[in-house]
Amino acid sequence: MNKRLLTIPIVVFMLAGCSGGTSSEAYENAMESGEQAVQDGKYDKARDSFYIAREEAPKDEFASRYSELAEKLEGIRKSADDGNWQEAGKKAADLLKQDKLPNIFRTALEELQEEMQNGQSETDRLLHHLDLTARQADDGNPKEAASRLDSMLQSEEWKTYGRSLEKDAEEVKTRIAAAEKRQLAEAEEKERLEKEEADKRAAEEKKQQAAAAQQPSEPARGTQGVYMKKLAAVEAGLSDLDHLYTEGLTELMIQGEQERYKRWDDMLNEIYGVLKKQLSPSEMEALRQKQRNWIVYRDNQADAARKAGTAAAERNYHGTLAYETEQRCYELVRGYME
Repeated sequence: MNKRLLTIPIVVFMLAGCSGGTSSEAYENAMESGEQAVQDGKYDKARDSFYIAREEAPKDEFASRYSELAEKLEGIRKSADDGNWQEAGKKAADLLKQDKLPNIFRTALEELQEEMQNGQSETDRLLHHLDLTARQADDGNPKEAASRLDSMLQSEEWKTYGRSLEKDAEEVKTRIAAAEKRQLAEAEEKERLEKEEADKRAAEEKKQQAAAAQQPSEPARGTQGVYMKKLAAVEAGLSDLDHLYTEGLTELMIQGEQERYKRWDDMLNEIYGVLKKQLSPSEMEALRQKQRNWIVYRDNQADAARKAGTAAAERNYHGTLAYETEQRCYELVRGYME
């Protein structure tokens, strides 16, 4: 039997003298109900029960103190429910320092204190993950960051311990949105610059071809003359692809570059077949080696144009194949044909 219970007979006697025992019974029932509520963690109910006991016995020190302690427990519980783990933990620690703290309240406070420590630890862990997620977005990975944040907000840990971090989560969402906007703007600018560069190169190619066509040269004779005309015909025939470039759509321009490459590649194969008949075995073997080296060079140039990884880069890849193959056709006709 605890100290409080030892004093109850005195209180019962006093109350019995006033009201025939009814008040003492109400007092005892209220105190027992309050103690049970403390054990059950229902601190608001405990507070109300001890308040009733205090009303029944205004001069009873236990009812008054228990009512006060229950009210403080309720305040600690509310701070914890709001996610204010540090504040709740400090309040619990301060109460535990009191002299002659009733065991029922000491046990409740120790349990609360352990809960506060766990809550603070989980909150710190969630805050750390929020920081990592924000950094991931800032480093240029907003899509991955958004997925990571969504998983966190759906987790049981967040539902239990994330109440005090709602503002932090909103700030991370804002940083993710800003990173997505930056990424989109950078991609659009990169594609614009690549298109501008490709257009400049195409214009320069046409300018060089026009200048070459205007320069007087000795009329080519024999097979060379025939194939120079064929090359000019291929070049002129490419005008039927102009409609693929007028709308400025990358997909259509890629189709145009692919077809341009195919026509020049077909012509290159035709020229190579003619040279097999015209050149001596030793000359043809030397040309084969040069042709292998040229293929490696052409593919490297095309791969370098595609490194950016955008749709415009894909257009540059096929455009480079077409350009290098066209130049090779002219080199073989001018340098090897009779």
